[in-house]
Amino acid sequence: MFSNRLISRLQQLTVLQLRTLAIKCGILNNGSKDELINRILKEISKIRLINEHYTTHRILSIDVGIRNLALCSMIVPSTINQDFNSISHKNIIINEWDKLSVELENIEDNKVIKKTYKPVDYSFLAYQLAKSFLEKFKPRTILIERQRYRTLNMNTIHEWIIRVNMFEHMLHAVFRCFKEEKIWDDPEADILSIDPTKITSLWTKKNIILKEELFIGHNLPKNIFINSIRENLIYLKPSALKSKKIKTKIVDSLLKIGTIFNFENTQITAKDFMSQKKNKSILKIDDLADCFLQGVSWIIWEQNKWKLKEELQDNKPLHGFVND
Repeated sequence: MFSNRLISRLQQLTVLQLRTLAIKCGILNNGSKDELINRILKEISKIRLINEHYTTHRILSIDVGIRNLALCSMIVPSTINQDFNSISHKNIIINEWDKLSVELENIEDNKVIKKTYKPVDYSFLAYQLAKSFLEKFKPRTILIERQRYRTLNMNTIHEWIIRVNMFEHMLHAVFRCFKEEKIWDDPEADILSIDPTKITSLWTKKNIILKEELFIGHNLPKNIFINSIRENLIYLKPSALKSKKIKTKIVDSLLKIGTIFNFENTQITAKDFMSQKKNKSILKIDDLADCFLQGVSWIIWEQNKWKLKEELQDNKPLHGFVND
């Protein structure tokens, strides 16, 4: 499938360089050198976002929860110029950014008797929710954050985590059924499970410093962007860098730039996020940040995979990918 020349170019890299390259493309970065090379070549063969038809790409990014399900719908107007060094994106349109509660309750005589978490109830809810998302947002790619199985490496598994995992798996199953039965009738439609640690690895270096070469050839205002985020990270304590707080800070900095995203009649706006981020009773900021940054990260991964494929094929240096 791939020429010996492409394989040979990757074999010239060290394992550390291959892992750095994998991080910037959203690819699993563990394993042996041969495993990394095979994984990278496989991933760059199926680029989803960049295409030669100048078509927009609709993304639905979901952070699954029962009391707090966060979602962000993005429309990416994607274009490719003939000049290799210039992939240009117009502003990314955010046409929904919100959080929902899908918790079910048993009600008798207008009083809540007991909250219910039966699979038979949530399976139908997952069907209704997935169907409404497809009808409303018409996504081509659905990103679902992979939920954790334990909290703080505890030996026990909390019942609430089991419930959220159950609902996550139901959503995957329903979306997959819609795709296979052609109810979600898009030949390029895809549902992806996103490991949140890949996002953390992309945006931070040793959990402290933003990666300089995050955007390979992107037309975003790189210097302003990096400086803005670094100013925010200065005030984070080391222990907080391992939490969702860092993602909230990064999203806050992204929104402050003001020249990347257009918000169109969303339930939650950039102003809401920045002005009310300390009021947890109004917004579940960390979940909103997760689904937003998940969508942005996927866009960067797909762009970087396209750039990597082009550089390998054109025998160009890979400094932007492997230097860290």
